[in-house]
Amino acid sequence: MHLTVPSVYKRCFILRLLANAIFVTSCALSDDLFAQVVISTTNADPHPSSALDVNFDNRGFLPPRLTSEQRDLINDPAPGLQIYNVETNCINYFNGTSWFEVCGNCLPGPPQEPTGIQGSNALLAGSSGHIFSVDPVAGATTYLWSVPEGWSIESGQYSPTIEITAGNSGQNGNISVSAGNACGYGPLAQIAVTASVCFGDTFSDSRDNSSYTTIEIGSQCWMKENLRYLPSVSNMSNTGSTTNPHFYVYAYNGTSVATAKTQANYITYGTIYNLPAALTACPSGWHLPSDNEWKEMEMAIGMSAADANATDWRGTNEGTKLKNEVWNGNNASGMTMLPGGRRYPSGAYITYGIGTWSYWWTATEEVPGSTWVRRLESSNTHIWRASLGPDYGLYIRCVRN
Repeated sequence: MHLTVPSVYKRCFILRLLANAIFVTSCALSDDLFAQVVISTTNADPHPSSALDVNFDNRGFLPPRLTSEQRDLINDPAPGLQIYNVETNCINYFNGTSWFEVCGNCLPGPPQEPTGIQGSNALLAGSSGHIFSVDPVAGATTYLWSVPEGWSIESGQYSPTIEITAGNSGQNGNISVSAGNACGYGPLAQIAVTASVCFGDTFSDSRDNSSYTTIEIGSQCWMKENLRYLPSVSNMSNTGSTTNPHFYVYAYNGTSVATAKTQANYITYGTIYNLPAALTACPSGWHLPSDNEWKEMEMAIGMSAADANATDWRGTNEGTKLKNEVWNGNNASGMTMLPGGRRYPSGAYITYGIGTWSYWWTATEEVPGSTWVRRLESSNTHIWRASLGPDYGLYIRCVRN
């Protein structure tokens, strides 16, 4: 064996070959010199770029042989430290952050897929403060989230929990997350989400447990049924007011709420309201639509803006689109309007009104004492817009806030 050590130094490198062990003691050098060591079977000089040159043609360099557990017990490993992993049969080196394998694997590897995303998958369009989260993943130091286009992450990116704002109606897609560490990111977990002004097919009124089907038209969420809320009932024939709220059931002249709710007209058409009752009848989170909100819905199903702003019978076939097939409609809008008649201020109600026409309140006055309403008739494909006094009895549809 040939061992070469430069001779120009204040102190020396001392190498002792004892059995199969090599002991090296470093020596202080002069300010401008570097010691080089070559271990070789020839008289070759060490390579200029090396501090230690092991040069054999029948031997190899044998690093420490450790298991993964033993490797991970090394205290404060230096960048570049190497071992041979007897479990994976690969050289492992430490890059200053993580152990890597020369055969290509970062150790301990990317984290596993999160077990599932917790959070609601049907949200009100544009609403904020929604929390989505995953349980912490073993070995993960970061989390990468993504949301559908038009949605936004308000806080929590790179953590197991995020707060998001939903996008506009129809901006649907997936919320995804992957757990990561110095070895990269693992598989994605995801949940399908929808943004809708109707964030559910039904709505239950907690005041009386009535359930309503909802429908999204344009950017609005409407009840597909007339409101049935009936906290009290007035005699339809002789009780009316322009200022006090009154609730009616078509053709019922009693005052028993329980009896009124058994009437076929109540079950089919819902409650009739004078304007003071209509203005506050919708449940929490809903309201009586304004004249402009009716126009918005009418234009969403095909009416022109000019016709929407007109009075009397307007549009082309939008009335047909609103009406149920029972009265010559095709219900193309999905609103399922029914011909439930109305109550006149005198208390009169025309029996042939049932099956022929129906009226609905808006929340907007045309002039003081007269409020915009809508009317549909079985023999007309249009929608009637005019105003009536507050003591009429009409139906209402509620729209979500």
